[in-house]
Amino acid sequence: MRVIRLSEAHRKAIEAHGAREFPLECCGVLLGDVEGEVKIVREARPLANTFEPSQEFEASVLEAGQSAESLPEVGQERRYLVSPDEMFALMQEERRTKRKILGFYHSHPNHPARPSAYDREWASPWYTYIIVSVMNGQPADLTAWQLDDDRQAFAPEEIRPARRMKQYPGEEHGAVVSDFGFEVGCFVRQHDLGQCYAKGTGFLVKQDPKKIIAPDLAFIRKERLLPKRSRGSVPVVPDMVLEVRSPWIRKKQVEAKMQLWLSVGVRLAWELNLKARTLTVYRPGQSPLELGVNDTLTGEDVLPGFELPLRRILDYERED
Repeated sequence: MRVIRLSEAHRKAIEAHGAREFPLECCGVLLGDVEGEVKIVREARPLANTFEPSQEFEASVLEAGQSAESLPEVGQERRYLVSPDEMFALMQEERRTKRKILGFYHSHPNHPARPSAYDREWASPWYTYIIVSVMNGQPADLTAWQLDDDRQAFAPEEIRPARRMKQYPGEEHGAVVSDFGFEVGCFVRQHDLGQCYAKGTGFLVKQDPKKIIAPDLAFIRKERLLPKRSRGSVPVVPDMVLEVRSPWIRKKQVEAKMQLWLSVGVRLAWELNLKARTLTVYRPGQSPLELGVNDTLTGEDVLPGFELPLRRILDYERED
């Protein structure tokens, strides 16, 4: 059986779109990649349903003895159409980005999630057609179909959950963390202030239940270091942490993690936003302070005497 991988987030987005547009049909495009014989949806993008009643469309699904004039007018409650301009733009995007048009989705308000004669007449082979049934405004079944090469019938396509792909930081992230670590590390060693820890080092911040988190960079003052180093996670909460926001991490997630660091005893937390080229300073009981490329970062009372012009870290060329 043909297979398409669809994440739970994309499934919910399609269902929500169908519910929003009820009692009319919604529609959208499925963009992604193909691995072997399996399609993998990376984006389910909503599109405008531009269908307008027309005898041209209804004539394509007439039964024997019927005339288009004899049929009742059918609108967007039973039909959908992606405009030619939208299709042309999608094909241009496909050539430019190499992300394929895998197919399309639409809803069936108060009808089963099975292709209609109209769906078959206007579909093309290879593409996946996802249909979500919306009954009385509530999403019901969601199915996937592919038109046979002879265009006579749809065959069901198996929907499997998307595999979770591990996201790795890119060059920009790695280089900036390295540069930041060098600046802080040299200062700490020169003044014998304590110990810095590299990206990926786990810190045991809670015992019951056990919670271990890892920043991009951390520092513990000398007087708080344990006599012997642990082979596992560091059992001491850092005095300072640096977090560099990854492109796939939402702002609320970053803010929640920074507040978590403060709640377990971190005295100084820096959040670096590479896209905006800003650094936000978090301190317990104080409002966050945002710094830009032209500002100078200080270590305050955690790293006394430390000063870093942010231009030294953030002033570089990068791809758009």
